[in-house]
Amino acid sequence: MAIEYLYTINSDDELRKIYYKLRQISKFLEEKEKEGAKLLPGFSNLVCDIFCSLYMINPKVKTIEEIDPKYFINLTIMNGLILDPSYETIKEKTNFSRSTALWATEMYVDKLLKSLRSRKRNIKYFHKKNTDLNREVIRNSLEKRNTGFFLA
Repeated sequence: MAIEYLYTINSDDELRKIYYKLRQISKFLEEKEKEGAKLLPGFSNLVCDIFCSLYMINPKVKTIEEIDPKYFINLTIMNGLILDPSYETIKEKTNFSRSTALWATEMYVDKLLKSLRSRKRNIKYFHKKNTDLNREVIRNSLEKRNTGFFLA
């Protein structure tokens, strides 16, 4: 299914539907997604991934082979999020809690947007080179935990 290549977290349609219903009541996320879409293609999908990773008990990040090359940066960002020291602490409180996971998503989206704004030129370069990048180079970077993109 082609839509699966748009998301970096192994989540199902039902969980994504939960997020998109909750997003409708969060004016903050609606606003931030519009802002993020100007900086990063697929930003809405990335925000959904953030929510799913916080809501699920044991979220699994997809492999690079399972991701459309246009979304490699989302994979890098999700790996950076999961490596963020505050993630595990917050994650303990968000498992299976829609409202807490939504709140934490809002917090991380705000932090992510600040990081993206400060790295605007890097993002454009990454997307320009994205199609030329060897999957092996990105895989090695992820395996070495050299993501760090998420952190401001």
